[in-house]
Amino acid sequence: MIDFLISSIDAPAKKIYEDVLLKYREDNWEILSNYFGHFSQDLVNAFSENTEELLYSLSVKKSTVKKVFSILVEGLQNIRFHGEKDQEGKHFGVFIFAFKESNIKILFGSLILNEKISTLKDRLSHLSSMNDEQVKEYYMQVLNNGIISEKGNAGLGFITMRLKSANPLNIHFYPLNEDLNLFSVELLFSKEN
Repeated sequence: MIDFLISSIDAPAKKIYEDVLLKYREDNWEILSNYFGHFSQDLVNAFSENTEELLYSLSVKKSTVKKVFSILVEGLQNIRFHGEKDQEGKHFGVFIFAFKESNIKILFGSLILNEKISTLKDRLSHLSSMNDEQVKEYYMQVLNNGIISEKGNAGLGFITMRLKSANPLNIHFYPLNEDLNLFSVELLFSKEN
């Protein structure tokens, strides 16, 4: 197990993180890797490098390893590139990677400005309402006609996550203060798919 903790982040975010970890453990998830704090490219690289070997040690099928690895990199990079910066001017996030029986669960969390929540909820609700075939069609539509945001993306990350996990995205918004929420997206995979 890899466990990193930086204690200098705001108490409300730390409490949310600890509560989510506790819930996972109460539900008998084995925490394989987790993190709370500032995200750097070196940190993203470290998590990425260890994941493939860890999944193979759990007898996860090669095709699933590729899907999980792809989503892991996408989610960690999303925290670095699309999450808001904290009061120290750094990208803050949370990450939990867990395993139970034949399932893998990944949670990514980052800061989001309150004013952006409504738009994100609308996009993700629309995505969640689609079946697998509709998600594939939507992916191609956004890929071909997507409007690029100020951060340089067309919103393909969540669509890709939904496609590769073959399960709905479980999202939460946790208020931290009058300006920020901690946004989390949780994905579930079967190790057999």
